[in-house]
Amino acid sequence: MKIVRNSLLAWASLTLAASSFAGTPVSPPPAPPEPAPAGGLYFSLNGGALWLQDSGASGVNLDFDTGFSVLGAVGYSFGNGLAVELESGYLGVDGGEGSFRGRSFDVDGEFRQVPIFANAVYTVDLTDRLGVYIGGGIGIVWSEAEIDSVAGYNLDFTSSDEWNFAAQAKAGLTFKVTDAASLNVGYRYYYGQDAVGCLDDAQGSVLEGGITIRF
Repeated sequence: MKIVRNSLLAWASLTLAASSFAGTPVSPPPAPPEPAPAGGLYFSLNGGALWLQDSGASGVNLDFDTGFSVLGAVGYSFGNGLAVELESGYLGVDGGEGSFRGRSFDVDGEFRQVPIFANAVYTVDLTDRLGVYIGGGIGIVWSEAEIDSVAGYNLDFTSSDEWNFAAQAKAGLTFKVTDAASLNVGYRYYYGQDAVGCLDDAQGSVLEGGITIRF
């Protein structure tokens, strides 16, 4: 009789345990995180050092001091490495050194430019975070040359230019900090037709760094 009773108790315990286990909900595995969008709108801001090439007219040569650039762009990435963007900003140089018939003299003033570019940029991912980009664009540029003094003699001369043709090429590296932000470092070559005091073409190089934010 004791054996039968123990058997019944053991069977009842197993039945209750099985019922309890069967009624326990099993949580599904967590869903994998959604990948970041491959394309979409973005904004970039870059600043750097500007070196304009020497400019000359009527026998006078002007060697510009090192200037600066601040350029921002709004663009759209297609998700396959290609992007298009609209870019504008400010280029500025304070003074330089002039020469005429072998004689040199200081030129105190400011040379300002506002370009507007339509660019195409292509980026190749080297790793999950590091990429290399190359691009270029065409557009227009407004420039102004303001001269305060030449060889110590005070002047009050300002030359404003109309909008002229401009073009550029750029390349560099991009490092993804997050899915939405990247740091950039690069070089660009700049050209502005008749953009130095309405007399000569402006050509220059820019070493820059900046940030890109994706939306």
